[in-house]
Amino acid sequence: METPKLDALTQFPLPSGFRWVSLEHISRRDDLGADEGFKKVNESDMRRGFGTLRRQVLPFLESHPEANSHSFLEADGYTPEGAPKPRQQVYEAFFGQGAIALDGPSPDGIFSVTNGRHRIKVARDLGWTAVPVSIIGKS
Repeated sequence: METPKLDALTQFPLPSGFRWVSLEHISRRDDLGADEGFKKVNESDMRRGFGTLRRQVLPFLESHPEANSHSFLEADGYTPEGAPKPRQQVYEAFFGQGAIALDGPSPDGIFSVTNGRHRIKVARDLGWTAVPVSIIGKS
């Protein structure tokens, strides 16, 4: 997967309440410990999700600024069981209730992680320079 540059990523508008934050400004104290694995979503699926975010979800949001989870469900098409589709799942992972959430910044400009440490790890591993986040408070 190609490594997106900060300006290439941050050109994409984000849903209301979200902004791009450089990984350099996210505390490394909050990195995953060696004993913390990927339990809810395995690492390879999460890596694929970043590709889907970059190649499909962000461009869709750029051309449909009012899009929401239901918009992605409609765009992906319904299944008889109503199961979520990949773009909707990625949208929910990055812009739904479980989005990457940061607290801060501290006086030195660094944010602490409230939610999303696994996604931040994968972003760092993939060479991303920024991630979309929700800022939930001040440090």
